[in-house]
Amino acid sequence: MTPTPNKSRLMLCGLCVAMLVSACSRDDDAATTPAITSDAVFPNDHFLQYLNPQHSLAAGDYDIVAGTATVGAFGNFTVRVERDDGQVQTLRGAWGASGGPSANASNNPRFDLAMPLPGGAKITLSSADTQPMLFLVDDNGAVVGSASGTGSVATLDMPRSRTDEAEYTDAYYAAVDPLGQRTTLTGFRTVNGFDDGPDAHIIFRDTKDLGYGRDMYFKLGENGAFALFVRNFQVQAVPGEDYGPLNLDAAIAADTEYHIGTNAIEFGPVDTDSDGNFDDTNGDGIIDTRDYFPKFYTYEQFPPFYRRERVDLDGRGGKAMPIPCIVCHGGRADPLLPDGSFPRLGDTLSRMQGLDVESFEFVDVPGRTRADQEAAFKLINSTVLGSYRPYAEPENGEWDGSRAIAQLEAWYGGPGLPSDTFIDGYTPDAWRPNPTTGSPPPGSDVFYREVIADHCRTCHLLRGSVHQSDIDFTTYDKFASYSPELQRLVFDHGKMPLALITFQNLNDTGGLLEQLATFIPDFSRLGPNQQLLRPGRPIAEAGPSRVAPSPVRLIGVGSRYFDSVQWAIVDTPAGASASLDDASAINPILTTDTDGDYTLQLTVTGLNNQAHSDSTTVRIDSSQTPASDLRFFDDIQPLMEADCVQCHSATPTQNVLPPVFYTLPADGENRDVYDEVLARVNFSDPGNSLLLSKPLGEHHNGGLRPGFDLTGDRSRFDTFVNWIMEGAPE
Repeated sequence: MTPTPNKSRLMLCGLCVAMLVSACSRDDDAATTPAITSDAVFPNDHFLQYLNPQHSLAAGDYDIVAGTATVGAFGNFTVRVERDDGQVQTLRGAWGASGGPSANASNNPRFDLAMPLPGGAKITLSSADTQPMLFLVDDNGAVVGSASGTGSVATLDMPRSRTDEAEYTDAYYAAVDPLGQRTTLTGFRTVNGFDDGPDAHIIFRDTKDLGYGRDMYFKLGENGAFALFVRNFQVQAVPGEDYGPLNLDAAIAADTEYHIGTNAIEFGPVDTDSDGNFDDTNGDGIIDTRDYFPKFYTYEQFPPFYRRERVDLDGRGGKAMPIPCIVCHGGRADPLLPDGSFPRLGDTLSRMQGLDVESFEFVDVPGRTRADQEAAFKLINSTVLGSYRPYAEPENGEWDGSRAIAQLEAWYGGPGLPSDTFIDGYTPDAWRPNPTTGSPPPGSDVFYREVIADHCRTCHLLRGSVHQSDIDFTTYDKFASYSPELQRLVFDHGKMPLALITFQNLNDTGGLLEQLATFIPDFSRLGPNQQLLRPGRPIAEAGPSRVAPSPVRLIGVGSRYFDSVQWAIVDTPAGASASLDDASAINPILTTDTDGDYTLQLTVTGLNNQAHSDSTTVRIDSSQTPASDLRFFDDIQPLMEADCVQCHSATPTQNVLPPVFYTLPADGENRDVYDEVLARVNFSDPGNSLLLSKPLGEHHNGGLRPGFDLTGDRSRFDTFVNWIMEGAPE
């Protein structure tokens, strides 16, 4: 595929993440566990994915427990395990006298399920002799899933991502369209007044997003509400030109042969209970424009244009709605609530995107030139600007809209939008070189326009909050503060930029990646001959150093682009005896007989036998609580009660509401809190989970927290990291 320039400011983008998993059993007749391998340098589903997939199952060892509805039942059974890698195992056994509906009864058969990588599995227990009961237990003894038999079958379906499944989309659509009025594009158009004609109609090609030809219709609503839908055109008849100018020709011609689907957005309030009254989405007790939010829909390409649950925007596999939309709109992919409903009544905390006219391609056809459509673009952009106004002076944990307002106003000549036409070349003053201080450095304005504006700005501008806004990259210093993350995500993992065309443009256009490296402070991704190291090479990540008693699980799952794994014990206390249960496993267990510091090295080998190594230090301290005994409600929640909820609460002691609440109960367990915390654990990259990085003071308004000083008192960090590394059991 010939890459086109990078990602646009149009309102489409998204992401979710997939990982490979494998499993094994004590009692099965299936093939051996497959090797962990990368399918290619960049797997087909690598792009448009959410950074934290929130897997159903963490990496680790599990037991499948075959129970029955009644105690003492007899009979034969079969367990079928379907893993995310597509392989299937069949396990067989029998009950002599079962332990009944219990995960702990000794006479209920157990089978191993090993998860070297995070993901999910579908487990089916069937018996013609009795009603089965199925349990999945982690290696800490916690039940992580259960299923009652329906007749002779019990099925436990734990998807690889808790946010990339039909239930997630169904809950979302139930929240934003409770009466089912938008199940077809016709319904969407009617509800939003398009039957009377649009207020704006524009056609263009976005050259920096997905390369589609866009046929967009816009409709003003009441009190600042509005809606739009865009018909997407892609010509795939010419090899290598899937994302090229032919798509614009197809859109201009309205050639239905190349119409691949329609995306739609409503911006306004919601009435989830259909009682005729709009909802107080943000919970401040007032129904106002702060309760407005974008609601995303996608429709099929053929009449009657049914609404889709999944959409494939870049040819890299379908993703569940609204995931493919929210990343570029600054949204959050939080898991469903325990009752199965969508969080915040359907509000993903997304924002509308202004249309960056400079990044679009047009045709020289009367009525469809850029000049001919400038008035329509201004109408849309001025309306989007109105959606930012409530956040010009953000409250508590809200997004700070002042910077997006400044950018959109600059596109049209400043406050009041005096220019009738879009003004190209926007560069914030904070990105212009300052020869006095040296920051921003020389050339930063050019770097902003050629790299940041084209590859980063669209998504980043709509993120962050009034308490911590570094992520919006609106100053050079904010951008530079992410130096470690930039090097890891761009040059090691190849996860940024998250859109395929943007990623290809940054990596394939001569000089852009080098330019990025030049402006990242303390840049270290250079080879022996000072050549730039690019993503796709094997990357070993041995996990954070920590303190724990023996035995302790090592975690290398954050590694990337490898075919084989090898751990080695390279340093131990004098006279110590130490061993790994499987040095070629991604997550082996270290066992020792002596307290002290142990240095472990992980080496991964990948494409063209390239190898990369990383080391970690584990301080064995037998006085510590075994990692396998740590539980959220017993060990993690008390630490959060002692510190985190001072700010992260709906009624914080400092009277400053955060963007994330951990509303802990006075006593007992609150599964909502556990889910909120678990959403900030990234089992695909556990050492970089927000639950660790934030209290370490990394881009955290609360700064470094007690017990997280890695050069001093690190007791709380070690408890958190050991709990995460053991699968974050409830």
